[in-house]
Amino acid sequence: MPFRQSWSGHLIVGTLTAIGIVIALALSRFFLPHQVNFFALLLIVALSTVAVEFFSAHVDRWDQRRWHHPSPGGWIPPLSRIVFFAGVYFLVTLGLTWNSRQALICAGVATGVAIIEVFGVREWKTGLTTAEEREATLKAKKALEEIAIEARIERREKARRKDAERRKRLGLPEDTSPIITVKPGGFEFRPHRVNFIPPRAEPDAAGQPNGQPDDRCDGRPQEGRD
Repeated sequence: MPFRQSWSGHLIVGTLTAIGIVIALALSRFFLPHQVNFFALLLIVALSTVAVEFFSAHVDRWDQRRWHHPSPGGWIPPLSRIVFFAGVYFLVTLGLTWNSRQALICAGVATGVAIIEVFGVREWKTGLTTAEEREATLKAKKALEEIAIEARIERREKARRKDAERRKRLGLPEDTSPIITVKPGGFEFRPHRVNFIPPRAEPDAAGQPNGQPDDRCDGRPQEGRD
């Protein structure tokens, strides 16, 4: 996996952790002796998140190459991640505020959130191999296709029932065409053709329906006439 892609994935997870750290630091101002304003906290968290995820991505890539596995597990990546949180937050806060007490408080809160993240995600457990990930992706794709097919069949079945009710209300004959045809992509309803049936014409005085030519008045010569 390229480093840029790995780092992007780390930044997505790190953003969620950063939100938790911002909330924890904002709440800690009510009972801990530090006076860092909210905008300074946002800057500290943003810079620290980029740095922590950069170092964590390098450790993960090293571990993946070491074991030739996309998610080898073990305790080295999660423990190093906790150390990165503690060190980076301390240095960034110290560099921006020049206050060691505030740096210790920010580093302690960030480390606590990082420990919760590590145990919540369980980063030390071995994940799926590349083949297993591909198989799981194919199974999920197949399941989604089946759900889509079932929804399409149900939608077309509702349309067919409405069409049948309309035909019954208008006195039209039932559509005897096949309802479902099987295709490689799944089941598909064949569109129904609504044929217009003209009303039956009333017979006239000559016994012929209105609008129909009379055979007796046909202009063609009759056979056998002299």
